[in-house]
Amino acid sequence: MALKRPRIFVAIASYRDPLLVQTVLHAIEMATYPERIRFGIVDQCEPQYRWPALQGDVAKSVTYCAVDASFARGVCWARNVAQSLWEGEEMYIQLDAHMAFKKGWDEWAESSLFEKLALNGNSVLSSYPPGFAIKDGVPEIEAWSDKSAVHHAPRLEATFSDEKGMVLIYEGRLIDNTPSLRGYHVSAAVIIAPGRFAECFPNDPAVYFYGEEQSLALRLFTHGWDIWHPIGMPIGHFYNAGGTRPLHWDKDADAKREVKWWERDARSYLRQRSLCEVPSSCGAYGLGTVRSLADYAAASGVDYLNRTIDHDRARRLHSI
Repeated sequence: MALKRPRIFVAIASYRDPLLVQTVLHAIEMATYPERIRFGIVDQCEPQYRWPALQGDVAKSVTYCAVDASFARGVCWARNVAQSLWEGEEMYIQLDAHMAFKKGWDEWAESSLFEKLALNGNSVLSSYPPGFAIKDGVPEIEAWSDKSAVHHAPRLEATFSDEKGMVLIYEGRLIDNTPSLRGYHVSAAVIIAPGRFAECFPNDPAVYFYGEEQSLALRLFTHGWDIWHPIGMPIGHFYNAGGTRPLHWDKDADAKREVKWWERDARSYLRQRSLCEVPSSCGAYGLGTVRSLADYAAASGVDYLNRTIDHDRARRLHSI
């Protein structure tokens, strides 16, 4: 009797993104088991650009929620809504709306995640994904080795911002011929987790954009979850070369809103500081008690309480 494969829920928050439809269709096309994948999409766009009525197998695979772009409140608010569309699938994957995939990406995600869940049942995979370009209408992902992983660490010149309560700025280092790396930072573009992640770590709608990844990493760590940077990431990301993708803080879009983007951004920095200084004030979006911020500093080299970075420790590789 064949083993039953886990169902996969893919949460996508899109903001006026011209690649949204291509992302979903390419994910389905390149999946080994597309029938076990369901997408929860929050599409923040002008009404005339909403995805037309879904039909056939795609309609069965997509739960679609359209929001007028003028009412968009930031990336974590949209991710929170997308997350709420989860219906108990055994795997949860968060993606951006501008992604491309190698053949069998879903099978890779399953095997890579369950390998780490065998070590700690509370584990996630997350990594800065390779970039891709579109040539003749076909996405081509950068050729990364299936034996390479991306290690996340503060840049050597990175410092703490007291105003923002976070590190400026992280980078990804491609490490060749390595097993999966233990990490202390996440990429919001790709998070692969057990399904219960959707309930355990709802995206904080008070976080506008900056701080999204660092606040989530702290929440995961202090709740006893492990972060892994996997080898051979088969999911690519379009890094907006030339500024072709609309952004929430574009002047033309922001002019239509009563609450401006910089007001939400300021609230987001306050939230980041509160997370570390008065974590109880963040409610369901606060820190856990399994590990402390001091434990995080000792493990990662990044001290959010004292606003310091031990770069030697932060750039040290941790693998199994």
